[in-house]
Amino acid sequence: MNKLKMRSVFIGSKNEFDEMIVDWLAERTEIAGVVWSDSATWRKTWKGRFDYGMKRAKKYGYFKLLNELMLFFYVKKKVAVTDLGFLKREIIRPYWKNNGRKFSDLKFPEISSENVNKKEVLDFLGEVKPDIIFAMCVNDFFGKKIRAIPKYGVFLWHEGLTPEYKGTLLAVLDHVQRTI
Repeated sequence: MNKLKMRSVFIGSKNEFDEMIVDWLAERTEIAGVVWSDSATWRKTWKGRFDYGMKRAKKYGYFKLLNELMLFFYVKKKVAVTDLGFLKREIIRPYWKNNGRKFSDLKFPEISSENVNKKEVLDFLGEVKPDIIFAMCVNDFFGKKIRAIPKYGVFLWHEGLTPEYKGTLLAVLDHVQRTI
């Protein structure tokens, strides 16, 4: 496949699926760098979970928080276990096997950060000068500074239900002409 001259940066969590996406991008663009972001560090402690829940309850109300908790536990216990196994077995492993390489074969500059808007990330992006940024399921809002760096913008792919029930599917169901 022809490589585009476009320099891209990928922003996402360091996991097997995102590594596969980086490889796919590397076949189609010049990977200028990768930002591994763990913007959901609040999940790692009970205090972090409680504080996050209280913040959401204050913003959206306790009923919505309860609704989100029930959905989270349902997805975690019923859907994710099956889907993650399927994803690894049917998509990730065959992808690497068919391409005859491993993620560790790729070479590119990378940085890790809890927040994509931090100075170190902005400095990194300024150094690698991407034409476009692709992001996957990041909890941070992309500020004006980060959005101004790439010539063609930042594109976010969110493969699941979007936060605050936003997105194309729900807009269609609500007969809305555009999404937020």
